[in-house]
Amino acid sequence: MSDAATKSAATTEFTLSRWRFVVVTGVFFVGFAANLSFAIYGAVTPSAAERYGVSQAVINNLTLYYTALFLVFSYPCMWLLNNKGLRVSMMVTASVSIIGCLIRWLSFAVSDQTGQVVLLHVGHIILGAACPFTISAPTITAAAWFSGDGRLLANTVMTLAAPLSAALATGIAPLIVTDDLSSIDSLNMYAFIAAVVLGLPAFLIYDKPPTPPSRSEAQKNQMTLKESLMQISGNRYFWILTTVFAVVTAVLNVTSTIISSMVVPYGYTEDDSGNIAVAAIASGLVGAILIGAILDRTKKHRLGIKIMAFLAFVGFTLFTVAAMNPDLSVMAYVGAAIFGFGGLPSMALSMELGVECSYPIGENVSTGIQWCATQFFSMLLIIISNYARNSDGQMGVLLIVISACLFVVFLVSLLFNPRNRRMALEGVQTEVREEEVEMTTTEQEKA
Repeated sequence: MSDAATKSAATTEFTLSRWRFVVVTGVFFVGFAANLSFAIYGAVTPSAAERYGVSQAVINNLTLYYTALFLVFSYPCMWLLNNKGLRVSMMVTASVSIIGCLIRWLSFAVSDQTGQVVLLHVGHIILGAACPFTISAPTITAAAWFSGDGRLLANTVMTLAAPLSAALATGIAPLIVTDDLSSIDSLNMYAFIAAVVLGLPAFLIYDKPPTPPSRSEAQKNQMTLKESLMQISGNRYFWILTTVFAVVTAVLNVTSTIISSMVVPYGYTEDDSGNIAVAAIASGLVGAILIGAILDRTKKHRLGIKIMAFLAFVGFTLFTVAAMNPDLSVMAYVGAAIFGFGGLPSMALSMELGVECSYPIGENVSTGIQWCATQFFSMLLIIISNYARNSDGQMGVLLIVISACLFVVFLVSLLFNPRNRRMALEGVQTEVREEEVEMTTTEQEKA
């Protein structure tokens, strides 16, 4: 860090722009639109398969585009955010989402079925390319527009766009799709309209406020992407955290996708599996907001990630036992709720801690790597799930493997004890805010 940068930060008065809430809203809606467009077939797979004249496996494989394309586009995403900024990246994301939805919707205008299926795949491939840009945006936005007293909660709100959009798609799609196969075309049209409307707030997003909101943001030097990757590769605490984040988040994603396959073969109904998933998501949403607000005040982020990892392990273990014993259905709901309460809040918390332990490396780099690791582990779990079924379709082996992985991850989380570099830099500023005294950093140092 140069002397000039330090001196500049020392004479800067840190203020919070009211426009930060508009930016958060814009990032939320752009991410919401991208993920909603990609998830609309999850609850209507049989109808979508019949509409396009393909097997359900072909429709299910569309979801794999997200994982594969995330890995492909992760580096370009990091580069764009690092070199062109948040505003341009969000405009690109909104535009790509609109184009993908439009191509998918226009498949109805093609006369032959082969052409329709081609447009379906092209549309989903484009949509899959848009999603990676929404992953790093919450952490970048929180750092650029919020102080340490609100960063985690802001990050949490924006990160919730993905699970909320998936939940909405699961609930709304069956209401639109009927026995008339043309209703799938209507679903595609509504997804296109949603992408356009929800993409408009991208024009309200700006890279940074007129004045920095914190000392860490004021003193942060711009590093090249290559320099950032080289520096973070030797940060052992970052990789410990990435392991925790990747496993917990991948389990959360995969479980929400194949939960019916996990429990129905043991005697549960599809309605049961849906309700269990709702219990996990609902408790996770409550937990995410609650934990975000508490940790923004207490600054106990490192303790928080350990507790979240423990809750995720305990919750999924209870769910595993109950899933294989339908008589313990209440335990399945309780376990899913505990797992959601521990798993969902850990997403934003891990992204914030990734920045803390790697500062001053850019947020797009640390968050991008964490999500790449998540996609890799998600693919691994999906592959295991394809081979973990017995002749009755039961997946007890997979459930036990996941529980074991979550236990190991909890133990690994206990090793995560780095210095919070960004919080340490902002320590004086935090104390002054608690005393409700308005000072510049220079006045604080003289006091």
